[in-house]
Parts: sequence; structure tokens; C-alpha cells
Amino acid sequence: MPRYTDNYNLILPDENEHYDVEVANANNTSIDNILKNKVESIAGKGLSSCDFTVEYKRKVDNLHKIHKPKGSVKSYEDLTEITDSDIGDIYSVLDEKQEYSWNGTEWYLLGDLMDLSECVKRPEMIAYVNTTQNTNKYTVTTSSAISENTDYTIPCNYKVGADVLDVYYMGEKLIKNVHYIEVGNTGAISNKIQFYNWGQSVPTGRTIELIVRGVYN
Repeated sequence: MPRYTDNYNLILPDENEHYDVEVANANNTSIDNILKNKVESIAGKGLSSCDFTVEYKRKVDNLHKIHKPKGSVKSYEDLTEITDSDIGDIYSVLDEKQEYSWNGTEWYLLGDLMDLSECVKRPEMIAYVNTTQNTNKYTVTTSSAISENTDYTIPCNYKVGADVLDVYYMGEKLIKNVHYIEVGNTGAISNKIQFYNWGQSVPTGRTIELIVRGVYN
């Protein structure tokens, strides 16, 4: 009575049997079918690789990006003629007094332009204190452009490295060491930050919010 292999049920002739070509052919046919259904290796990839499409890769690459102000145009028609926009680019449309951002396929409306004509004329603007939670929130409107990777003085103190400072730009929370860095040695009291590797300056008239937990002198 013939025996069979445990995994692929190949025929194992007994030792006292003569060589049978039909048995060998049956085994070879089974092996050929089994190998055909196996995943073949591809140079540079493991068998467990999960390949993204170009579109998915583009979306993943842009997850960390924030809105980036690029300037202003006179009309929405002028905006639609811009052909080299990246996801997150913001333009002000002066005719409409609106701001639009590029999402990769179309311009979508962010909201009204801020009217700064009645704002207090000072380098940094207005602060208010939430005394019940010992949390200070400061709203700043830039009166001049802020260069990237240069010290920017904020209207509050914080402890470097203590995770007590949150920074928001145009309503979006920035990520420390990705969008901005704290300035000073760990544990030191500082009132400076840097906008980190933005590839451009922060323009005039932009809103920056700073939330500080605790009081630092």
C-alpha cells in the first residue's frame, strides 16, 4: 500500500517496489501545480510587502503638512490659473475678501479674511488669562513677516522641554520639532520659538495662538 507525504500528499513508493515513471510524473505534476500558486519573490520586496498606489503615497506624504500662506490674488479666476500649488497652499482672494486652500484637486473656502484695521498697532498683540485653570492663552497677529529658523519672541514665558506650550497657526495646531522648535536648554525659562524649516517666512497679518499651562518667571 503506497504512503504519502504529510504536506502535499506526494506518493512515496515502498522500498521493495520498482521505479514507476507514472508515480514520478504524478509527483512532479503535483509539485509544479503547488509552485505555480506560490508568491514569487520580487527584487527589493519582501513577501509581506503592501504596496501603495501613487495616489495613496501622495496622501500619506502630505498628512504632516499644514496650511501654508502663499500670498494673494485679485480674483477667484486668477486663483484658478495657478498651476503649481501644493496641498495646503493658501491664497487670499482680495475681491471676495476670502481665503482659499488647495486640497490637491480643488480650491476650497477657508473663510473670511481678517480685518486688522482696528487692531492695536503693536509688534505682538493681545493676551488673556484663564485664571481658573492656571492656563494662559495668547493671540498674536503678526505685524511683520517672521523668517524661518530665527528666534521669534512670544508674549509669554514657558519651560523648555516641559510640554507646557501649545502653538496654533491660523487655527491649526503645530507639531513641536516638526513645525516649530522651542528655543533654550531643557528646563530653562524661555519666551522664544522658531518656525522650523517652512521654506518661507510667516507673512504679515497671520494669527498665532499660544497656550501655556502654568506660570513661569
